[in-house]
Amino acid sequence: YAFGLLFALGLLAVKDREPVGFYQRLDALLADSGMRTANDLAAGFGIELHDPEFWRGGFKGYRADIAEYESLVAQARP
Repeated sequence: YAFGLLFALGLLAVKDREPVGFYQRLDALLADSGMRTANDLAAGFGIELHDPEFWRGGFKGYRADIAEYESLVAQARP
C-alpha cells in the first residue's frame, strides 16, 4: 500500500509540473497495469523509480496533506 500511495502522490506532482497530456498518459498507465512492470509504467511519465527525488516528491505531497489536516483539527478545537 505504501508503494501505491507514494506512487500516486508522485504522479500528482508530475501532473502539477507537466499537465499537458497527463490524463492521456494516465489512461495508458491504467490500461497497461498488470501487463507491464512498474518501471515500464513509470517511464511513460519520465519517472525513474530508483530516483530518490521522485519519492521525495510523493512525501512532500503527503506532508502537505498532513499539515492541512493538523491545521483543520486545530481550528476545530474549542
